[in-house]
This record gives sequence, structure tokens and C-alpha cells, in this order.
Amino acid sequence: MGGEAPTAATTALGPRVSPGTGVRLLLLLPMVLLGAACGKPASLRHVEEDPTRFVDDLRGRRLPRALQAGFNVRLSGPSQSGSTTGALVIAGPDRVRINVQTPLSTPLLYLASDGRALHAWAQQTGTFFRGDDALAVLHELTGGAVGVADFVAVLTGRLPLTDGRLLAARAVDGGVEVVLEAPDGARVRAVVDPQKDLLASLEVGPGDPATAADLRDVWVRFAWPDTMRFEGRHMPEELKVEIPSLGWTLDITFHTWDAPGAVPEVFTLAPPPGATEKDLVAALREMAAKRRAGP
Repeated sequence: MGGEAPTAATTALGPRVSPGTGVRLLLLLPMVLLGAACGKPASLRHVEEDPTRFVDDLRGRRLPRALQAGFNVRLSGPSQSGSTTGALVIAGPDRVRINVQTPLSTPLLYLASDGRALHAWAQQTGTFFRGDDALAVLHELTGGAVGVADFVAVLTGRLPLTDGRLLAARAVDGGVEVVLEAPDGARVRAVVDPQKDLLASLEVGPGDPATAADLRDVWVRFAWPDTMRFEGRHMPEELKVEIPSLGWTLDITFHTWDAPGAVPEVFTLAPPPGATEKDLVAALREMAAKRRAGP
């Protein structure tokens, strides 16, 4: 009346595994785990099946309206080197403010862009570097390949050039290599970590006409060795920047990331009374010329 009594094959909780079946499962388990470990992650399979969609998904990911972070920075260059601290504020898509302090916590360098202009203030020399055309300033650093929005994207480990034409995308050791067409015949070659949705490395330079993936030279190189978790996403913990034309290397370590409740009004700079003004583009060209003329 209450149904069939449990047998060797069934119990009240479901099928009972016979001893012979259990042994077979144990023998199969290493093979299953090995197959899972050797199989490609879904994101890597996705890039092979539809690389354009993979890149579009990366470009479509948005950060909070504003972000701020404190950091340590070490600068190595042909004429000076040292380390100190600073802070940055970012408001997407193209506003950024960076304050760098001396080791004694006094102002050293301010840099700000509202997306159109990019100015800098050097406290120790009393010099205001005017960059009324932010794109012209970044042209000197990256060969015209990126704008302020791309600079903000790179600071946060995201793919720049939202309108750049996709030239190549393929699975490589360490992630997915993406090559994008940039203005003035330049290219951006990046490796994306698909498990973190974050860049692992990025290079900007002129493209080799013989192949989509190769650069003839590198104007600027970025790497993100370590990351941290913030609001359910990965964010950079370390950022390394190399600018070969100037001989500069920057090593930045972020302490923490935070999303302020409101977007602060800190993205413009004006020369203080008595400041010496210099053109920022001309200053960068002068530094690059001195680098080329050096030993």
C-alpha cells in the first residue's frame, strides 16, 4: 500500500549507487577533472566564435560615475628618479584629476583634464603647463593614438578606443589578444584577462602594414601585474607605464578604490598668480628631443 520497499538500486532519497559503480566513478573523476582543466574557458571559446562580440562586450562595461584612489608612484627617468604618493579622481568618460605630493606631503604636481584641455601645475618650479588641446598633448605621448577618454579607460584597466576598428582578436597565453586600429595609422595591441575582464598589457605604436598584429615601434607600454576587488569587479592594484621616447618609467601602486557619492568639481586648472606659463606640447617635444640627443 505504501509503495515498493527500497531495493539495492533505490532508497527513499533516490537511486543507490552500487559498490561497483562507485569504484568506476572514482576512477573516472581524475579524467573528468583533467578534461575540465584542459578545456578552454567559455570566454576564450567565445572570442574564437565571435571576436567582434567579445570586444563589444568589453567596451560595453561601465564603471561608476566617479572613482577616486590613492597611490604610490615611482618615477625613473634619464634625469631624475624617486618615489612619492598621490591621489586621482576620475569621472567618465573623459575627466581626470591627478595630484602628486612630495615625500613630505606637500604639493608637487597637479594634472587635470575636463576632456577638452589638459593642464599641469609644477609647484616646485612655479610653472603652469598649458595644454588647451588635450588631444595635442596626448599626441606627443602616444603618437595621436588615444584621447582623454582612452587615457581614463587605461587607468582603470579597460579597453580604449571605443570606436576603433577591430583588426584582430585571438586566444593567446594569458588571455585574449586584441588589436585595434587607432588614428594616424597607429594601432593598439592589448591582452585582456577574460577571467577578470581587465587588461593585462597594452602597447601603442605605428602598425606594420604586413600584418595586423605587429607594431613597428612602441610609443607607450602599459602592464597591470596585480588587481584588487571593488564592488564586484576587478580593478588595477599595480600599473606600469613606459614611455620610451622620454625615457620614463612609472610604477603605480593603488591603495584602494572608492566611489564618491557625487562627482567633485576638480577637473580644471588655472595658473596661480605669478606663475610662469609654458606650452605643455612644446615642453614634451623639448623633453623628447633631449632624450634623442642624449648618449
